[in-house]
Amino acid sequence: MNYDQDYCTNGFVQYDAALELLTLIPFEPSNLLDIGCGSGKVTALICDQRKPCRVTGIDSSPVMIKEAQRLYPLPNVTYTESSIEGLNTRDEFDVITSNSSFQWFRDYSKAFKNIRSSLTEDGVFVVQASCRQQWCPTINHLMDVFFDALYPALKPHFHFPCMHLDSLDEYRQFFLTHGFTPSTLYIKEFEYQLSPDDFLKVFKSGGFKAYSYEQWFDVPLPESYTQNLLDYFEQFAVGKSCIPIVMPRLFAQLKPMS
Repeated sequence: MNYDQDYCTNGFVQYDAALELLTLIPFEPSNLLDIGCGSGKVTALICDQRKPCRVTGIDSSPVMIKEAQRLYPLPNVTYTESSIEGLNTRDEFDVITSNSSFQWFRDYSKAFKNIRSSLTEDGVFVVQASCRQQWCPTINHLMDVFFDALYPALKPHFHFPCMHLDSLDEYRQFFLTHGFTPSTLYIKEFEYQLSPDDFLKVFKSGGFKAYSYEQWFDVPLPESYTQNLLDYFEQFAVGKSCIPIVMPRLFAQLKPMS
């Protein structure tokens, strides 16, 4: 199953965090790169609120790129299928953004190298990402119960694909190690009281990708695993008036070290 086509609707937590990210993006950049542009919804928001002259949105999912081209065909925006690690461009950007994609980078050394080489001398890299190992305590707990109850033998073979650090000091050192100085760095918790439908949307917008794709396991998944996972979350949500969740998010504005 692939929920990329539903991301524009399901990803409202990521969109709320993007509204906060806007405060770190300089006004009227000449050339902006949006890493992990997804459905284009946040790219369009950045265009509306920060008025960049030109924008390139990249995403490694061809489905996402097609959705962005269909939903947000803006005249100054080019959508391109690419990961940040595989980026091949001669363009220079005075702003590079990553909204809810930074934790998914596969090779941070290569990613930071490409970001650094693509920034102008005074350019900035602006990040919003989920953080902490308990990136959503409610979903973390439910996944532990799910594995223990239905797939205890499978649990040791799962490797969480996202990079999460727990403290600002850890992130600061991580950025410095990769050649970037944080000019702004903080963690903000987003709290929600969700309806059952919205809770499932939150899970499908990120957690499902993390926990259901076979590439994150070192053994083949049982045929029934994915459907059982969805059924489990749906059954948990049934009959509840609201489900409280907390989502800690990292915000950073970074400048390359000279």
